[in-house]
Amino acid sequence: MPLQMMTRLINELQHRRVFRTLGGYAFVAWIAVEAADVIFPALGVPESMLTGLIVIALTGFPVVAVLTWIFDVTPQGIVVGKASPQSAAGLSRLSQVSSWLLVVVLGIAVACLSNRLYLQSDGGTTFTRGKSVAILPFKNIAADDQSNGAYFSDGVAEEILSALADVEGLRVAARTSSFAYRDNADIREVGEELDVSTILEGSVRMDQAAGRVRISAQLIETESGFQLWSDTFDYALENIFAVQEQIATSIVRELELEFSAPATVLVQPGTDNVEAYDAYLQGRHLLQLQTLAAIDQAIGHFNEAINLDPDYAQAYAGLADAWLGKRAIGNLSMLTATQRAHDAISSALRLNGELAEAQTALGLCVLGAGQQRIAASQFAKAIELDPNNADAHLQRANLLRDRGFLNDAMRAYTQALALDPLNSGIITEQAILMGFQGRFERAFEQLEALLVEDPERLPVKLALSRVAALAGQPERSLQYALEAQSAAPNNPVAITQVVDAYLLLGHLDEAEASVDRARSVAPENESVIQATIRLLFAAGRNTELEQLTTQRVQFAVNTEGLADSKLHLERLVWGAIGRLSVNDAAGASEMIERALPDTLDLDPHPDYVRGLALLAKSRVMVGDDPAKADAALQKAAAIAARVQAQGWGTGELDYALASLAAAGGSIPEALVHLNAAVDRGWRDVLYANQDPVMAVLQTTVEYQTLIRRFDAN
Repeated sequence: MPLQMMTRLINELQHRRVFRTLGGYAFVAWIAVEAADVIFPALGVPESMLTGLIVIALTGFPVVAVLTWIFDVTPQGIVVGKASPQSAAGLSRLSQVSSWLLVVVLGIAVACLSNRLYLQSDGGTTFTRGKSVAILPFKNIAADDQSNGAYFSDGVAEEILSALADVEGLRVAARTSSFAYRDNADIREVGEELDVSTILEGSVRMDQAAGRVRISAQLIETESGFQLWSDTFDYALENIFAVQEQIATSIVRELELEFSAPATVLVQPGTDNVEAYDAYLQGRHLLQLQTLAAIDQAIGHFNEAINLDPDYAQAYAGLADAWLGKRAIGNLSMLTATQRAHDAISSALRLNGELAEAQTALGLCVLGAGQQRIAASQFAKAIELDPNNADAHLQRANLLRDRGFLNDAMRAYTQALALDPLNSGIITEQAILMGFQGRFERAFEQLEALLVEDPERLPVKLALSRVAALAGQPERSLQYALEAQSAAPNNPVAITQVVDAYLLLGHLDEAEASVDRARSVAPENESVIQATIRLLFAAGRNTELEQLTTQRVQFAVNTEGLADSKLHLERLVWGAIGRLSVNDAAGASEMIERALPDTLDLDPHPDYVRGLALLAKSRVMVGDDPAKADAALQKAAAIAARVQAQGWGTGELDYALASLAAAGGSIPEALVHLNAAVDRGWRDVLYANQDPVMAVLQTTVEYQTLIRRFDAN
């Protein structure tokens, strides 16, 4: 009897075309899965999406079987299927249960296959965020009173991170974001915020006296908190690179990733000398502190590493970064610091031309000399060598912002944050961009959130001061600048930020006292010299201004490699302003013509609109052909249109438009733009009072009324 029932069931399945339909469905599903297996990786679609497609295809089998059993497609449309005459008898009960039987059997099959797809055979790990990992800072377990060994434990973790970042198919969270979870990290929180499926954490116990190192590491799945792998390595210190290699290799195998070649070596520290490696790690750790004393110590450690291994490319790159840091906050001339950094970078690239950190350093090096376009190409090359290098993306974004390409800059910051979402440096610089766009409240919110996490962050306070100045809040700008100076009393960048805040408030005596302080700390520092020029201009100390700006022009003109750079341009423009301040129109015209030749391709920045307005003004003052003055004004108007298209939202743009109108002799239009500038936060009245382009306005009643309005605000 059961055999007869089974025979009737098979006959009925054939009659209702269930086998044929399931065969056709299986063929189409197979084609879809095979196509997805080829297309999804090319489009960057997560592997989990392919798994989901397979599960959906399997789930469709019982649904198709039941629908085929119940319904039939006829010329009259879809109708309820009927049993064949041969099997009608005895099928009444079978017809009632057959659909459920199909659902149960095929449902069990789907559940088993789905479970096998989603679960790893060795522990049931789900990788819903794809194969990804965050390397947390390894804990330093001091031995022999080595409480300062954090640099070494951090370095071990960083080396493993760098090695895994090159593994195809594995997404590795950036260093800054991963290292934000230094103390008591919640595994699930890390997984959610960094969008990773696993984390690697560990500890390092280094005993230099005994020459031993003990490293414990464990790989944890973020959603479940289950430990996927763990091990402890106790080696002689000279074998540290082998330990790092074992850990990285274990993770790759645990995540079932493939090596690019059978003999692939993941960890490539750049040296076989453990002492040189130790000195390099100490230098990198000190650079993170961003103080002048730490930078000086870092330079010593990098030089020690180079002496121990003259072919250590990473040590040269670290030395270059140290000199660039000293150029920013030390008492070192721009030329001297840049040359020392460039020498170190040249050595690094000679040893390893594909070292992304050296390419980034070279971009920063030439940027300090105003070579913006060369810097842009260097950052692009660094990103090409290492697409996951968040610092290269950050420097590219900063350069785009400072050149005036605000829309492209915002996209670049977004890319950098996608790689390193908790990097406070990226968040800070992006907030400054928001200030340029006039999104002041959003910028303040973003920066103040960083201060809640760490109230002592100096770059954040400096950025808040800068955004407050753009927003027309000079008192608030001064408050943040003074807080920054209090945190770093000898930092020239912090002191000059105070100078600028006092100038916005019109407090010349306080500004001069701050300049004197800055000059006593770092008289050779470029930011100090620029602040001195701004003070002399605002105070109307024209003879001193002309002498200083002329000296800097001679340097720019006579120094090889500075032609056509922004530094060359800026010094010539200020030189022209200095000459005009002492009524030397001919000398001013000569300098501004050299700074802004008609063939020069200028970026969309308000500074260039003002520069061209000054060029037009100088051409009129020396009795040049009026057509040449008009040509400068037309070029300025074209650049102003490009600036507006970039979404500038500060009073800087309105002041530039006022300069353009004043240079063209349109006083009413210039006053309209000046009022708009005040509405959007412009407060630099001391500058306007000395601006030679604005001289045509300064004696008008309307201008004096505007100044009173400014005072009221």
